[in-house]
Amino acid sequence: MLYSSTPLRSACGDGATCGATWQFAIGADGTSSWTQALPGTTTDATRPRGRFGDALVFDDTAGGVLLLEGTSFAGCNEGAGSSCTRTWRYDASTATWSDDGPAPPSRAFGAAAFDRASRAPVLIGGFVDGGNCNEFAGGL
Repeated sequence: MLYSSTPLRSACGDGATCGATWQFAIGADGTSSWTQALPGTTTDATRPRGRFGDALVFDDTAGGVLLLEGTSFAGCNEGAGSSCTRTWRYDASTATWSDDGPAPPSRAFGAAAFDRASRAPVLIGGFVDGGNCNEFAGGL
C-alpha cells in the first residue's frame, strides 16, 4: 500500500496527486501491479489529506494500515494548522479510510512500527516545531 503525500514544495491545491491511495498486488502468476484505489482529495473529510513526513504501519491484530503524524502545507483536515493530529486507518478490502482517533503528540519524519503485544503503534523520533523530538510514543 502507498499513500501519496504532498510534494515538499507544493500545496497541491488540485488534489490530483496528493493524498491518493495506491495498492500493490502480486498475482498468482507472479506478476505485480499498482492500482490507484482512491484519487487524491483536498476537500473530503472522510479521509486524510495529502501530507509529508508521515508514517504508515500495518496493524496485523485488527487489520488495516495506520497513517500517523505528518505535516501539510495545505493544512490537515483534522485540525487547524499544518500539523496532522489524527490517526487514520485504511481498509484495503473496502478501499476506505476511517478516523481512528488522536495521534501521539504531533511530529513529522518519525519512525513507526506496530507492536503486536500491546496492539498499538510505536512511534519514535521525528521533528516538532522548534527542533528534534527524541521522545517515545507507543504501547511498549
